[in-house]
Amino acid sequence: MKGQKALLLSFKKYFKKYSFLLFLLIVLVCFSSVFLSILDNMYSSYDYKEKAMVKGDALLYAPFSSSDVFIDALKKASGMMDDCITDIRVRYPSLSIYLEGEGDERMYLDAVMSPSLCGKEVLVLSEYVPKGDVSICTERKGSLDYDLIVDDERALNLYINSHEALCSESVYKEIASYQNVSLENYYGRIEFDVKDGTDFGKLLRVLVEDCGLKEEGIENGYTKYLYIVDSKKTTRRSLSDWYYYDFKADVYRNDVIALFNERYKDIELVNEVDRFNTPVIFLYEFTKRAVPLLCMAFVFLAVSIYEVRRKEFKLYRDLGMSRAKLSLLLFVESCLLIGFVAVVSALVILLCSFILKFYAPLGPQLVKGKSVYFRDLYTLRGNYSMKGVWKRFSTYMSYISLFFVGVMFLFNFVMLSLDEKKEKKA
Repeated sequence: MKGQKALLLSFKKYFKKYSFLLFLLIVLVCFSSVFLSILDNMYSSYDYKEKAMVKGDALLYAPFSSSDVFIDALKKASGMMDDCITDIRVRYPSLSIYLEGEGDERMYLDAVMSPSLCGKEVLVLSEYVPKGDVSICTERKGSLDYDLIVDDERALNLYINSHEALCSESVYKEIASYQNVSLENYYGRIEFDVKDGTDFGKLLRVLVEDCGLKEEGIENGYTKYLYIVDSKKTTRRSLSDWYYYDFKADVYRNDVIALFNERYKDIELVNEVDRFNTPVIFLYEFTKRAVPLLCMAFVFLAVSIYEVRRKEFKLYRDLGMSRAKLSLLLFVESCLLIGFVAVVSALVILLCSFILKFYAPLGPQLVKGKSVYFRDLYTLRGNYSMKGVWKRFSTYMSYISLFFVGVMFLFNFVMLSLDEKKEKKA
């Protein structure tokens, strides 16, 4: 066995011949893993922010002066569609608060009511909490009575948005009372949850035609849209389906709109996706044309090296090494090559991960004096996220390993068999 391991030393002479091919494989693995993992997290961030804007399965924008009309209409429509609506909530406006810590450090947040919180609970992300003892304040009053909860996992499960604090109803009412915001008023939007498979286009028609909303709008002279935003299941990644009814034109429409831009109208975050997606598209087009050439080059390289080593292999057979053991030896050499690719690729990816911790997306847009980026779904730190890069790395390394090692093994086994037959005939 030691003798067989010693035979691997001769392989060093041929490593340089493989170097260019190995370099291409390393570039392919690293580029694909890093870029595609960043894109995955951008899309995940966009999908998350869509849900964070609605915090429910759907949103009904209703331009009338009372919520009772729409709540009654939704309940009636639900009864006509097999009780498809499971919960209805009036959406109240976000209120401005700030967290104050040591050295008068302040973090301004939008307070949003969440039915999942109770008592005096206020739920925030850890990155928004100032150092030291923290007080929650409003501009019109000092500290509020609250129970501060810092739980990133729970907050993200409740679809907290950037610079938001989720509040229980009692805390929200307290803040609203100091800012002259009445919970008795209707603010034009209702969120509701639905059963799987609900047809939102049909639901809109039922609301308008069969539940009196059309007559209500015409009688009150409304010319705006009545629309439903489907946040539960979208037709395309990062976008929401909107179902419109136009009171003035008396027509129905369906559109696909990025809901995130509804709040930050001057931000076009799609450009950041395009900036990363473009080189991936070029790589894809290049790969389609280059892979056949690389495969041919790989085969010719393998033939060339085998021809050089033919006398070496004959010597091994003369010394008593069987075809199976020689094939196994060459298989180990192939595994060493692909292992080299895996190790170097992993080191390059680790380096990229370290560098990107200090590298934020280009062109930050300012909203209320705060930077808004494509944010990591889990940390919201404003840096490029490579979460999932090792999953991508494992996938591509598996494909390349199976191809490289498998083809090399079959090629060497066939060539050794042919040489053995020639020797027997001779």
